[in-house]
Amino acid sequence: MNKKYTIKNIDCGHCAEKIESKINDLSSVNSCQINFLSQKITLDIDDDKVESAMVEINKIVKKVEPDCEIVVK
Repeated sequence: MNKKYTIKNIDCGHCAEKIESKINDLSSVNSCQINFLSQKITLDIDDDKVESAMVEINKIVKKVEPDCEIVVK
């Protein structure tokens, strides 16, 4: 299922690419796309894996860009 979130405080396109690449390497994520200009992240994750995947995704985001956060509405 596709989930769209805002990704705040991402400083550069290179960091966005780095985060996107690392998230795409997760076995629980089918695909990830980050649009740096609109500050949006689109994740394709199976419904039963969303909770555990988001824990790993947030760890990746914080490791690459400590001030960055994914806003889940």
